[in-house]
Amino acid sequence: MQSLKKKIETLFSNAAYSYDSVASVQKYCADVLIDKIRDYQKHTPQRILELGAGTAYCSKRLMSLYPDSSYVLNDISPKMIELCQSMFDHHAHIFYSIGDMELSEFEECDLIISNLALQWVDDLKTVLGKFHNKTNVFAFSTLLKGTFQEWEALIKNYEGLDSLRCYPEEQELMLHCHTLQNQGEFYSWIEDIHLNFETPLSFMLYLKHLGAGASDHKVSLQTLKSIIKNHSKEFMVTYKIFFGLFTR
Repeated sequence: MQSLKKKIETLFSNAAYSYDSVASVQKYCADVLIDKIRDYQKHTPQRILELGAGTAYCSKRLMSLYPDSSYVLNDISPKMIELCQSMFDHHAHIFYSIGDMELSEFEECDLIISNLALQWVDDLKTVLGKFHNKTNVFAFSTLLKGTFQEWEALIKNYEGLDSLRCYPEEQELMLHCHTLQNQGEFYSWIEDIHLNFETPLSFMLYLKHLGAGASDHKVSLQTLKSIIKNHSKEFMVTYKIFFGLFTR
């Protein structure tokens, strides 16, 4: 059976050229993070690391603020990194890291940013500690428990699954972040974002184009066919998003 991390890599690689066309929530969250970075980044960072860079939207935004900084773009998907390389082929100060952020090693940086990628790691607590210790400013967003709850409720009608993906709980994540706070400050905020789709099938296609269809529990093809057949009304899903910013 294909491991979950391998499936994540495959799905995002397959979605490399469709991702930007549907990633409105991801771009919005990146803009929110970067606005906060502008408020709390005291000096121009020499070295910036983007974890789970995807199509490097965060780095492209940051380059307009810090054009003389060097950038390291990390992603588990080789296709995503290949796409980034094609976009930045004339930039001498951009470097690339293909691989799982949990297993990869990175040099210390002045700024680390990760936008809606940390929900894919196996051990979020360890990952937060790992990167908190490597930088002066660490800005991130991740999905919380309750994300896509409407989709999970629909699946539960057919398969009885309580959860497709074990996202972190707000209180547990807050508690852990505060234990990491060391000689600095930690800021956090939470936002719910609702998206409407014509039908559940439209949502399935959205996930495919986004590359975000990996889950801890596989949904059977028969269940998906039944949902497509039996549910043809407008369908809303909720993103529950946790934003965090460490500074020191």
